[in-house]
Amino acid sequence: MPTFSLFDALLILGGTQGLFLAFLLRQRKVANQSAANYLVALVLLVSFLLFARLSYRSEWLYSYAEVILLPDVILFVLGPCLWLFTRHLLRLPTLPQSQLWPHAIPAFIHIIVANTILGQHLNGNWHFMSGGAVYLSFLLIEGGAMISLITYLLVSFRLTRHASLAGQLQASEAARSFLPVFFQVGLVLAACWTLSFGYRIFVHDPTYLMYRVFWFLTVGYIFWLAYTVLLQNKLFTLPLPTNDKTLNAEEVATLDRIMEYLEEEKPYLESQLKLADLAQATGLPRHELSRIINTGTGQSFFDLINTLRIGNFIKAYETATEHERSILQLAYQSGFNSKSAFNRAFRKVTGCSPSEYFREVVAS
Repeated sequence: MPTFSLFDALLILGGTQGLFLAFLLRQRKVANQSAANYLVALVLLVSFLLFARLSYRSEWLYSYAEVILLPDVILFVLGPCLWLFTRHLLRLPTLPQSQLWPHAIPAFIHIIVANTILGQHLNGNWHFMSGGAVYLSFLLIEGGAMISLITYLLVSFRLTRHASLAGQLQASEAARSFLPVFFQVGLVLAACWTLSFGYRIFVHDPTYLMYRVFWFLTVGYIFWLAYTVLLQNKLFTLPLPTNDKTLNAEEVATLDRIMEYLEEEKPYLESQLKLADLAQATGLPRHELSRIINTGTGQSFFDLINTLRIGNFIKAYETATEHERSILQLAYQSGFNSKSAFNRAFRKVTGCSPSEYFREVVAS
């Protein structure tokens, strides 16, 4: 009879927490339900993996390997699920099935290798693998899981970076401040995991202590996302993205410089701001400035400025005291020169009126 350890307690606690998180997320009514559904699936996968890990014991492994090794396939599903969640959160077009199924290939390969070849050998049904080959197989599974996670983190981070440059994140302070940090932390975590993996191979360390540590950190990373989304419902209110084209590396750097100037100096708070004013401030010809903004963000100069103004208005409204919350006054302070222009811009950026936004989104 196997003994109950602290590791088992952590598995049960984490799995239960995951089920609780998934239940709360499923009950929450949000504007972007498809993104919420992917997040629920992601949390449920993590929770299932935690509970399934309770069976991962040496005395059981050599009798039920094909069953015990199966839950590890989820390690190859976390990355694609996180990527799909990000795509739906940013309201990108739904991909056809022909473009989705290739992302499941690593999971199928894991099933064939771990649950057929490796599982049958550990069960004693096949006898062609040496102890070194078994050890190498486990290293390949872990290495493949890390490569998968890093790849999808990079792709997802690039999507949020593009959305930020296009002004899509400007309407939500929560999205603008959290999403880039979330993926940067994930990449740092994956890099540290890779270093520990390389160290274990280099020194021929057969223990899996660091693997367990980073495995739990990965679980905590997903739960961090779930808790943040649960507490900041406005992450689900990002507007539809605009069409984009392509900039070269130098033009992307120029666009970064333009966006940095706009975010730091906030010239858009001046209601009379014109393209010529921004061109003079950035040292770019007007036609070049207009082309880079249009191509890089998919927005015209005035649409970009209004997006930034709406983001400033939302932030000001949320931080204002009750008696300071005059929508018209804050709209003027954010750079709009009329109520009608503000209302048109707000609906274009957020998809709803100011009263609907703060009643249905913020209040929830």
